[in-house]
Amino acid sequence: MTPRRLIRWKSFWFGILVLGFLGWAWLATSLKSLGVRSGDSKELIGFTSSSGYVKLYRFTGVPAEPGLVITGSRHSSPSNSELFFGPPLRIEKLVSPDGYSTSEASIAYWLLVQLFFVPWAVLLAWRWRRQRILTKANSLS
Repeated sequence: MTPRRLIRWKSFWFGILVLGFLGWAWLATSLKSLGVRSGDSKELIGFTSSSGYVKLYRFTGVPAEPGLVITGSRHSSPSNSELFFGPPLRIEKLVSPDGYSTSEASIAYWLLVQLFFVPWAVLLAWRWRRQRILTKANSLS
């Protein structure tokens, strides 16, 4: 009995789907900024994806319309070095003299892809090896 082929595993196709989504999001946000934000009269919290980064931000002291807002805008394309080799994590806090403050945490898409790809590849290798050992043991008995 031979082991099942890799392309018949659900975990293989799940990984391809996730990598495809991450690749699409990375490419789509290299030219556009997409995000969601929500706020009240004192604070604005949002999530955006732009220039090869996923960002979570918080503005305080900024008057904003209450409720949930979906944002989108076009911007100039970042350089390839920033898109593929930018710093993996960025954490920034800015305070203006007017009392407004901004906190932002960003993670690069290339790091997200690696954080998914490495464990997924290890899982596939482990399953393939385990299945090969089990089929050899079954064929010997």
